[in-house]
Amino acid sequence: MNRKKGAQGKNNANVTSQDFYRFYYDNQRKPIPYSKVKDLYKDLMAGVMQVMLEGDDAIIPNLGTFSIKSYKPKKFDKNGNFLKPSIDFGRTWKYWREIYPGKTDEEIVDLDNKPLLRYENRHSKGLKYMFYWDHSTLAIRGKQVYAFKSATQYNRKLSTVIKSDTEVSFQSITL
Repeated sequence: MNRKKGAQGKNNANVTSQDFYRFYYDNQRKPIPYSKVKDLYKDLMAGVMQVMLEGDDAIIPNLGTFSIKSYKPKKFDKNGNFLKPSIDFGRTWKYWREIYPGKTDEEIVDLDNKPLLRYENRHSKGLKYMFYWDHSTLAIRGKQVYAFKSATQYNRKLSTVIKSDTEVSFQSITL
């Protein structure tokens, strides 16, 4: 396929639903229009995501099991060095403006040894969450190269579920 090559990163495969549709289109006498197939994909993924956001596993024959897993982030790297949580720049800038009231943002930037506020994940009890695809039951070769990357809208829905007070439990794993 003559597709534009994307940026090099963790997931370098450029296989999309359009590629699957082209294969289907080339091998069928009366193919379904792509607009209907795209609507089918969207409806299928919306249903799968709804099941996962309720805390259940979505099992799809010949595709594997989709679920949401929780895990405790690593505190130390391979060399034993402590890994600090990410800086919460929104809260940090608000704090800096409170403790340095007479200074402009440019002057605050030039200061040394400013205190940094970091993310604490109190809303999730220090856990992180991820979408997980168990494709170990697939009967195809080379399945390790495929990865499931959820759409942004579903990452945001997961975030609202986690931050809300609803009692949804996700299976915990160790990374």
